[in-house]
Amino acid sequence: MNSQQLQKSDEEKEPANSNAKIGRSYGIVLIGMISQLLVQFFLQRLFARYYGTSSEFDAYRAAMTLPIAVSAILAGTVTPVLIPVLGKTTSRVRDGLIALTLMPVLLITVVCSFLCFTFSRQLMHFLQPGFSDQLVTETALLFQIVIWLLPANTLIGLLHATLNARLNFFIPVIAGVVGPIVTVFIVLNCAQEGGIQVVAWATLIGACVNICIQLPLVTSSFRFPPWMECRQHLRKMFYLSIPILLGMSVQKIDIFVDRYVLSFLDSGTLSRFDYATQIVTVFIVLASGTLSTVAFPRISQFSIDDRDNLTNEVANALKGLATLMIPSAIVLAVFGTDLVEDLFESGEFQHHDTILVGRTIACLSLMALGAGLGELCTKVMYALQETRIPLIITVGAITVSVILKLSLVPTLGLTALAVIMSFVYLTSSLVQLGVVLKFLGKGVFNGVAKTVAVSLLSGTLAAIAGYGILQFERPFSSLWGLMLGAVVYFAGTMTLDSAVRANVREAISFKR
Repeated sequence: MNSQQLQKSDEEKEPANSNAKIGRSYGIVLIGMISQLLVQFFLQRLFARYYGTSSEFDAYRAAMTLPIAVSAILAGTVTPVLIPVLGKTTSRVRDGLIALTLMPVLLITVVCSFLCFTFSRQLMHFLQPGFSDQLVTETALLFQIVIWLLPANTLIGLLHATLNARLNFFIPVIAGVVGPIVTVFIVLNCAQEGGIQVVAWATLIGACVNICIQLPLVTSSFRFPPWMECRQHLRKMFYLSIPILLGMSVQKIDIFVDRYVLSFLDSGTLSRFDYATQIVTVFIVLASGTLSTVAFPRISQFSIDDRDNLTNEVANALKGLATLMIPSAIVLAVFGTDLVEDLFESGEFQHHDTILVGRTIACLSLMALGAGLGELCTKVMYALQETRIPLIITVGAITVSVILKLSLVPTLGLTALAVIMSFVYLTSSLVQLGVVLKFLGKGVFNGVAKTVAVSLLSGTLAAIAGYGILQFERPFSSLWGLMLGAVVYFAGTMTLDSAVRANVREAISFKR
């Protein structure tokens, strides 16, 4: 075989090997996500059994809001501008950028945590004005523990992004599973005697374990940052991050508005809302979270000048999103109450809570579709280094959301809150999709219509199969129905869609 034939053979193998690597990356992330969600499900079940929808659990949920939201803002701001840069620089500059990013962000979060710790009671009273004085005091005590999740979770997000930029998905997956397992172990053995404060400490300890697993791999290559070589990249990252920071901050205002309006409703309403959003978030993370974790670094490798490859990657991501999110929305809309009954109804969690949480989940099912599509479209815009448009759309969506919530939720209750969230998420995501279409053209829809049709048909068949299992009224029948439905769904998509069959073959291929 001559050199030209060898070169041609290598070129033919390269796409197949690339697809196999992508498939294995999806597999690693998906398995990790499923493992994390199983641990989180078990943890939420413990919460439901020990605390139900009690006022002390309302206090814990309220205390967690600020550190979780702010750490998400910071990690969500840095990650979209850091990953594209790390993927296009030399190892020397890359290591310097990591050091110059992690250290200042960590210092800022520690200082902010100390200030929040000092003024904990004032903050909790301001954020939950409908709470009684006793409940505000209890919330403030918990807040003094969980506020340190602000630097911990921010660092976790940045370490995760750094390793993903190196196409290392395995270590973040391991860390994301082991950390929550430690939390579950502490809660299971100590929470009944130690009370709700043990839960707060367990959550913080689990985050620290996550950091200890990821940090050595990132810091092993740290060196004195080459400032002159990094300066241009840092300046560009700074200017690109400003609209993202504003957009993330505006978006998280919505969460604080949720807590504000819910604090005026009946005791336990805040906990019911969080149980519902926990289940919805599971499906969002399992579907769009898995997809974006792998797709975003790949999309970021292409620029607007490489339109064909970029458009093809976005089209593949949209098809993957449809394949994962459509059945998720069907499950939430049809089987939400059954899932709540099997997962949470025990101990302090009563059947009345099940009905209210299940109804909320059904109303949030369209939010899951909107959140998945919105996240993907936003990541595409970030990859194009266009960060202002998502900011404008976010500001408009949150403005509408805040007005509707403050006007309607205090009188119409929890169901109104869920309906408003679905409406806002779905509408804003469709607007973002229109912007992506304007940038990249109709090619982003190549094969998407067929994938949507196949997913709807397969999802309907899966729902029928799951409903049949529910009729046996066995323990955890909804989970068995969910597993059977998943088998039926993916069997249907593989039968009807050749692209899905090809992707599955590549994912399980052991070719290098």
